[in-house]
Amino acid sequence: MCLSQPRRPVVWHIALADFASRRRIVKARVGIFRWLLICEAAAACVAPRGHCQIEARATDTANVLVWVRDGSGAPVSGLTADDFVVTENGVRDRVIAVRSFFTDAPAAGRNSGKAKDDSAASKAAEAHEKSWQSLTHVLVIISPMSAAGRQHALLDAIQFLSRSDNEGWKIALLDDAGEYVHYGAGVDTLRKALKGPKAHFSPNSKTDGSWMWKASRAIEELGILPGRHAIIVFSDRYGMGPSNFIGPAVMAQAALYTIQISGPEVVVPFGGAAEVPSSESGPIPFVTGEYAAETLKSTFSTLGYLGEDQSERLRAADETGGLAARDLKDAFGRIAGDSAGYYLLSFEAKPQERDGTWHPFSVSIRPSHLSVKGPRFYMVPFESAAGEMPTEMKEALSSNGESHGLHVAANAWLFPDQGGVHFGAFAAELNWTSDAPSPGSRLKIYAELINESMHGVAGSWFEEKEWPGDVPTSASLHWQREAHIYPGSYLLRVIAMDTASRKTGTGTYAFMARPLDLPAFRFSGIVLADNCLSTKEQERMRHNLFDPMLLDGCKLAPTAAARFNRGQNPTVLMRAYPPNEKLAKLVLNQWKAYAIVNDAQSQSTELEIRSAEVRGLLVSGKLMLSQMSLKPGPHQLTVLLVLPGEKSKKQTIPLTTKFSIEP
Repeated sequence: MCLSQPRRPVVWHIALADFASRRRIVKARVGIFRWLLICEAAAACVAPRGHCQIEARATDTANVLVWVRDGSGAPVSGLTADDFVVTENGVRDRVIAVRSFFTDAPAAGRNSGKAKDDSAASKAAEAHEKSWQSLTHVLVIISPMSAAGRQHALLDAIQFLSRSDNEGWKIALLDDAGEYVHYGAGVDTLRKALKGPKAHFSPNSKTDGSWMWKASRAIEELGILPGRHAIIVFSDRYGMGPSNFIGPAVMAQAALYTIQISGPEVVVPFGGAAEVPSSESGPIPFVTGEYAAETLKSTFSTLGYLGEDQSERLRAADETGGLAARDLKDAFGRIAGDSAGYYLLSFEAKPQERDGTWHPFSVSIRPSHLSVKGPRFYMVPFESAAGEMPTEMKEALSSNGESHGLHVAANAWLFPDQGGVHFGAFAAELNWTSDAPSPGSRLKIYAELINESMHGVAGSWFEEKEWPGDVPTSASLHWQREAHIYPGSYLLRVIAMDTASRKTGTGTYAFMARPLDLPAFRFSGIVLADNCLSTKEQERMRHNLFDPMLLDGCKLAPTAAARFNRGQNPTVLMRAYPPNEKLAKLVLNQWKAYAIVNDAQSQSTELEIRSAEVRGLLVSGKLMLSQMSLKPGPHQLTVLLVLPGEKSKKQTIPLTTKFSIEP
């Protein structure tokens, strides 16, 4: 539960009344909530299943997205850090900064942030943040309902998607037959799905749990995307009501906008056409037929005369921060208008323990005529967090900006792990592009992993490294770290500074860690490495017996830029995770794997498939670049899995990555 609340501020309502019961359900790993309870400090565990106790720092910075409305339901802009109160474990947390979701500068206030950084790296980060802030992903759900209601919903959706002013939206669709159209499909594909064969018949409105399972999965996918999340639900009085989506929407930090196609509705005779007697000074004010109709509807709604499904629609919207809408056009209009009331709230969190669970908190707002809504939990960074970037690096970035002498390339590889989390390996290559580092010069490296789904930094690292002794002009350093991470959208940012010249460089890499809460055949990223990580470098990292980067005693050091020369023969590594032992044996006995360059069969190498030392299967081999006549520049590598199909036909699973050959 949200713990003790200040008396005066208005606090949001809790959608999940029995919070402790919901937490027990999550710990039982049921449905889409399971991944929220995985050990956040799993990088320090010897076994991924284990929950380990990590000594927490005094404070962590948490970032949550909240939205504010006034008494009439209109979004409110211009608020500052002083307007918000955050309470955790019965104690107030300091609000560090408040940023309007669709503006560049932090809102003013005595705790509104720090001095502006005009460096090139800072500007690049701000540009990325602005791009992220402009994203709004909307999931449209046509829930099981009556045939008449369904036809109204389909017609409304088709009409809206035929408009020219909807092209800028990121829209996904789940219909009542369970068909899902993802966000990148475009409005033409959405219209085609709505006009398809299944649009001509009505599925049974008394749907079983399979449809709700698909809806929960679609909402879970929405929850890992960057930016703002919204869900539009079509329903009627005869089908599945919007209250079924409150729990998943809260976990996905998504606002519900509900559309009731049919059902109980108060109809006032005459409506706006009613006339009233005129006085000598003109019509009696506020007694027109239209006003009377709206007043009666409002009164009946307040008294509960509109029926359970109407009140359910309003409750679902209110619990999640959304609104009730007349139709799809109205819903998207309200989503667009609500952007003015969104704020990214940063506060000094004080989690009592790092036990792998989410941490409940409460946010309220001081002006009594305003209401605030948002998530009920936050996620603390994993154990290896290094805090903020050192001051000297900030100063160098501010004074010199991006230097052309130091180039940074970043990359990440994901390995599905047990318990619903990913094992992430992160690397960067730092190269001099001109001149050379001075003798005795050192390199400071600061890296941060930004969780764009949870609106904050998931973790950070800092270290100093010495340039190699007698370095040539093309001096290069390899940086590598690892951690277990939640499903979500991430940005890895690596910043480096040479201490002698104060030259700086920045590299970024964006990736998505998908949900892992259901059994499925999964594959890791494709690793290309020509070296092993040195013993000295391994000492900087925690020993992990389950390390997926280990191959026959060698901890691979993959090149972030994936650049090789013609004489190198890098190792190819990929891991496969069958959902059960029976399928694993089938893969070992009947599947084949090949590494193919540029889709040319003449440049293919057979890879070995074998059981891994810990779990899953290992697909590995050497990419014999020395035997290929590849031109300098970019190339594509495909790891092709070949498996038996029906009637002796072979089926294939292609997985691709990029690499380049140096001149």
